[in-house]
Amino acid sequence: MKLRNCLSFSISHLHNKKRLFYINSFIMVVSIIMAFRVLLVYVACNLEIIQAHDFLGNRRNQLYKLESNYLVWDFGYSEKYHDCIMELRDKYDVVLYDNTGIFPTGDFKQDIIDYTLMNTEDDMVFQTGVPQLLLADNELLEVTEVKDINGNLIRLGIADDKIEVAVGSFYEKIMPIGTVFSDRDTNQEYIVAYILADNQEWMYGAVYNGGVLKSMNEWIVALPDMERYAGGFVSYMNDVYLLANKDEAGYIKAEIEKIADKYGVYLSVESFDDYEKSYKALKHDMYFFSNVLVILLCISAMVAVITISLVAWLKDYHDIGVLCTNGFLNGDFFKIILIENLIKLIFPGVIAFAILWVGDIGRDLPLKLFNITFLIVILLFLICTVIVSCIIYREFRRNSPVNLIKGER
Repeated sequence: MKLRNCLSFSISHLHNKKRLFYINSFIMVVSIIMAFRVLLVYVACNLEIIQAHDFLGNRRNQLYKLESNYLVWDFGYSEKYHDCIMELRDKYDVVLYDNTGIFPTGDFKQDIIDYTLMNTEDDMVFQTGVPQLLLADNELLEVTEVKDINGNLIRLGIADDKIEVAVGSFYEKIMPIGTVFSDRDTNQEYIVAYILADNQEWMYGAVYNGGVLKSMNEWIVALPDMERYAGGFVSYMNDVYLLANKDEAGYIKAEIEKIADKYGVYLSVESFDDYEKSYKALKHDMYFFSNVLVILLCISAMVAVITISLVAWLKDYHDIGVLCTNGFLNGDFFKIILIENLIKLIFPGVIAFAILWVGDIGRDLPLKLFNITFLIVILLFLICTVIVSCIIYREFRRNSPVNLIKGER
């Protein structure tokens, strides 16, 4: 039997038993929503790790985080810290980044921009009405693969005493390459050297310290002016990184500690693997709870799908026997079972997605993570659907058509 005929037969069969189909769909919608919420707990517990992996990928093996935990709130040490970092930058690939605001003014169609409509996902930017300025070293931009619209890695510098910047795709027509503008607050002059590729992301905040991935479409990227922060360098405490290969990292870390001692400051150098272990150890109970929930989710999803499908099909012994006596092949029968079970998944799946979307359950998650979380749930139920279809097919195959017609098991 052709797939089209199997689909037509399955729809007709479901229509004849639509009351049971609606009950099954309701149960499945509830099951999918509950599964999504459980998985959401797991994702929330692992959000910073998931986003750090997404942001850095395998390149995180090249990055080591420099932290000075005892100095975060002590501004009296900022000058020593600054001098220490400056010496380290002369010897090693020590890079950093920071996020701040910028109010561009000058040679571009400034009146076109409605700042109050920009970055609505970011409350701070929404309230102040200024674009986001990312200050980041070229080496860090290269490691994180920040690219322009042509797919090339960006490398910023200084041109004609103006700081080169890359602007998000939002500014492509408003601030084309070559546009000169200044910051209204600092009067620093900038020149647009790159247009960023669409929908690139950056960690807003420090990695593993409250950072979340944000789109760079409405951001402006520039190099940090180190001298400018000589008197207030404490803002960089959690955003300083060492670029090094694993084989040389141990030696460099020891040297960094010696230089830090010379300036009377404390610096810890941790790989992202070590930092991740520390992060998980700190939140051990939360991780244990989330892992247990995910295991229970898998078991519950399997039980829900198997129960719903078996109850529906085990009432059809007589109908299946009639089909077998009328020449239905085993392959046709399996296709019909699978198609019906898929319809019973897709229909409530669409309804569940609409409910979750309108209810905005994933409001605190980035859109991509919301979609991925829901996709994982659907894949889990899809696997269960295929497994239960095989179980049902095997169950009916064990009986002869005569016994099936009689309803005997």
